[in-house]
Amino acid sequence: MLLLGHVSSGMLIGACFYRYGVRGLYLLLPALIPAAGTELLLSAGWLGAVRLLTVPLPVAALVSVLLAAAGFAATVPVLRRTVIRTANPAANQPGWAIG
Repeated sequence: MLLLGHVSSGMLIGACFYRYGVRGLYLLLPALIPAAGTELLLSAGWLGAVRLLTVPLPVAALVSVLLAAAGFAATVPVLRRTVIRTANPAANQPGWAIG
């Protein structure tokens, strides 16, 4: 569950930088919510020393999975209308596709 939170945050951060470039820095803190939330709930890693919350493990696991799912779901609107450069091998020229 902890890994899912970090992967979803990393995927969201990468998607924001791919779509918005340097302006993706403005979305860095919201993109870190799944990773920070799972760290805080499961009391592990770099937020484990804080111990602000004492949550039963089943509740922490469920909320962590929901945070990770929200992080994965947030990448869909970011990447929905992103222009992706594709190669056109027949014409030997690059092309553009909107996904």
